[in-house]
Amino acid sequence: MQNNRTIGSEYEDIIVNYIKEKGYEILVTNYRCKQGEIDIVAKDGKYLVFIEVKYRKSSKTGVPIEAVTLSKQKIISRVALYYLYDKHLSIDTPIRFDVAGVLDKEITYIENAFTYTMWTIDLQTKCSDTEHLILVQIYNRYFVCK
Repeated sequence: MQNNRTIGSEYEDIIVNYIKEKGYEILVTNYRCKQGEIDIVAKDGKYLVFIEVKYRKSSKTGVPIEAVTLSKQKIISRVALYYLYDKHLSIDTPIRFDVAGVLDKEITYIENAFTYTMWTIDLQTKCSDTEHLILVQIYNRYFVCK
């Protein structure tokens, strides 16, 4: 019997092939840091694209893309911000958040599925999840997080 991680990896591979056929350049899969994980980081033209992949065998528990909640979007946004820092990319790099859902064998792919939700971060949230300095822009004000 396969575990969820193994099954998830299989469907992430399906999405990697799907977006490669659309002309995306895959930069990394399963990028992890203290803030969380992003399934796929790719390049689509001028955009750096962060892609979340969700799979469901059936719709009994809802369609896959519904699993990308606001909470999950915030985590993905934090990981994306860290990715920019980690790769020495400007915070002005054009980015996009896409979501890929696989229901049984049917693919639903949504470009620009949500916006950069770091803007809605509660100012009381501790930024000290990482030992590195990160410049975070919130409501057009800059904060240095340690």
